[in-house]
Amino acid sequence: MTGISRSTVIYSWVWVLIFAVTLAWPYIFDGTIPLPGLAKLAQSPYLALMSTALFICALFASIPRLQSRNKNLVFASVVGCLAVAGFLFLSVPFGLANVPLCYEAIRSTKPSPPDK
Repeated sequence: MTGISRSTVIYSWVWVLIFAVTLAWPYIFDGTIPLPGLAKLAQSPYLALMSTALFICALFASIPRLQSRNKNLVFASVVGCLAVAGFLFLSVPFGLANVPLCYEAIRSTKPSPPDK
């Protein structure tokens, strides 16, 4: 079994940073965030909840010793549900942040090919 790839972990932490900046922007600077896509995200009443969920997912993906085949299957299910809910009900950026984590968690449950 292989773990979740380092590039996907970095990708998820970048999304955590984006959501954290979007969440903190009105408190640090007066007014809305100047990027149009993030301005719509900043208006979501679920922004703090989405930021927390992304943080927890990125944290789990970052710690390889927490991962096993069964835990990654559960993680893939949870992140897959978050991605679908993100795309359908919350915000597209939230869905985009979760899809690669779901894919990598599923990929990491497959056995490694034997060495030749």
